[in-house]
Amino acid sequence: MNSISFYYVPDISKDNITGKLVEILRPKIPIRLSANHKMFPQTIECLFDTGSDRNLFPGEVAKYLGIKVEKGKPQKIGGIGNSEPIDAYTHKVKIYVDDYNFDTEIDFSFQHKIPILGRMGFMDKYESIEVNEKKKYIKLTHS
Repeated sequence: MNSISFYYVPDISKDNITGKLVEILRPKIPIRLSANHKMFPQTIECLFDTGSDRNLFPGEVAKYLGIKVEKGKPQKIGGIGNSEPIDAYTHKVKIYVDDYNFDTEIDFSFQHKIPILGRMGFMDKYESIEVNEKKKYIKLTHS
């Protein structure tokens, strides 16, 4: 079994009560992404979201990879904050995390700006996942 750990990274957010900018540590995982024999040129910092059923990425990422976003399987994605469901389209891609890679699906939407890794299509690709909220890290283990 091979494993890799990722420590939470600081992110700037607006406090909902005071309106002030605050620093919050968030669980993010750097990935590489490919589709259509084309690799996205940069590492993508993705939010590791145990509350997300599926992977959801900005449509602009798909466009760079030569994916015609609207040609994918249409989806209505809800549960993002307090907003209305958004339109997304499912496509097959390959995700690279350190030395491990796998084929999966990502829903792409032009109405969403934060890359999210969810339970189906990311978390289910690992043998085990340890989330340590106290020490602020995620440990992914694969065979």
